[in-house]
Amino acid sequence: MEPARGSPRRVALEGVEWSVPIDWWLPASATSPKTLEGCSLRPRSADSVALGAAYPIDSWSGTQERPARFGTEILTGSPYGPAVHYTDGVFVPRTPPGRPAVFIDQKQPLSLRGALGAFCIWLLVSVGHLVLHAAALSVGRGTVLVLGPSGSGKSTLSAAWLAAGHRIISDDMIVLSPAPHGDGGPLIEPWRQHLALRSGSLGLWPRQLQGAMSNGPDGRQWLLRSEQPAFYSPWGYLRGLVILASSPRCRSSWLRPASQAEALGAVLAGNPHLRGRLVADDRVARTTALEVATGVPANWLSVGSRLMTEPHREIPHIEELLDISTRA
Repeated sequence: MEPARGSPRRVALEGVEWSVPIDWWLPASATSPKTLEGCSLRPRSADSVALGAAYPIDSWSGTQERPARFGTEILTGSPYGPAVHYTDGVFVPRTPPGRPAVFIDQKQPLSLRGALGAFCIWLLVSVGHLVLHAAALSVGRGTVLVLGPSGSGKSTLSAAWLAAGHRIISDDMIVLSPAPHGDGGPLIEPWRQHLALRSGSLGLWPRQLQGAMSNGPDGRQWLLRSEQPAFYSPWGYLRGLVILASSPRCRSSWLRPASQAEALGAVLAGNPHLRGRLVADDRVARTTALEVATGVPANWLSVGSRLMTEPHREIPHIEELLDISTRA
């Protein structure tokens, strides 16, 4: 089942049996971080067997726990086995048919950080996709994946890249397809629909670009894909990996080769959804991670302190380094 034709946003998840109305897939707010906007997640099953099912919360026969905070979870038992409770519903990894199911509270806003997100990630991982905590920058005809923990500078580097007149796919979360698409290589698509900047990073932007930002409820400035599509690429083919170095920063940015083992470690570390208490069968996804880590050039990048003090000088240097990072 799909949203009605002509709807402003469409959410598709093939291989899923929907037993819920679709009207609630069309949220009224385009700025809420709790809203699932325009995602098109398509895990495919070779034998066309349904990968999972979605039901209204009224179909849930167990006790529903309500976490105190949005984005947190409670793990319990249920008539179906282990269940994970969120503010927007319940995710059950394995129901009697042997497939995952999600029970959605249609009164709550859709979220990739709740039951629906857990359900989608489980399906994607089970068929070999990677949901990575990474930035993706459009470089030439390809895409450079920027890996690093929270606070390492992915969003700041993304802002600098946009300020230089380039595009990004995402500054924080991406979905990477497991198999090459034609001759293009692995495909990267956005998971999150906006770029979020702390106030300190806004200085990288020319004054006219700062006017494109919107105030977010989390105290950061957002660049919304739906309102500023010119800054974003909808997808891209992987051409290189960059790992942000945590060593003390020099004044000027530098780049050095990373080993395949370091690249694989960074890719696995960037997929926190494989490290939860309930983990999907991730064998295919780990094979994808190995292919990604060994199939493209990988480099360490240390972003220099001059990026914040003299961005007009440092951004061209970073442009050059990222272009080099795509060369084998």
